[in-house]
Amino acid sequence: MILTEHKEKHMPRHKYSELIAGIFVLVCIGAIVGIVLWLAPKSILSGDYQAVFYAEQGNGATGLCIGSTVKVNDLDIGRIANLTFDDRNKRTLYAVSLDRPVYSDGKADIVAVPLGSAYLSIAEFGTATQPAADRDHPIKISGGLAQAMENIFKATENIRSKTADGR
Repeated sequence: MILTEHKEKHMPRHKYSELIAGIFVLVCIGAIVGIVLWLAPKSILSGDYQAVFYAEQGNGATGLCIGSTVKVNDLDIGRIANLTFDDRNKRTLYAVSLDRPVYSDGKADIVAVPLGSAYLSIAEFGTATQPAADRDHPIKISGGLAQAMENIFKATENIRSKTADGR
């Protein structure tokens, strides 16, 4: 048996091939992290707070439903997560999932959009010295479809009275 020396052939290395491969891996990891953060629900990336608002039974339909948007200055900050009727106090409770806390002295309005769905607009978040806006300390909602109709009626009456005086 004759022993021969066997030399392995190596591929020639390019000067920057390892650097390019490392940069490629880092770019791919960055892209994956970016996509995950972009697709992740807001509640994972920020605190998930709950607040409860209410509309009295006599106010009529509000136009709000589960999934309705909650806004502050036209910025979406949450969604209505649940609706329940409070028989004892004759009011509808709206449980809202938000990205920041709301306190019981806060203020909220329903904004009725003529060609779209209504949304809950938070005018004030309240003060941290007050209890959180929960089922025991909900925030009263003003506005809504009934309020919008009442405002239209008042405006119409005002116009009629002004035009009648001007004759």
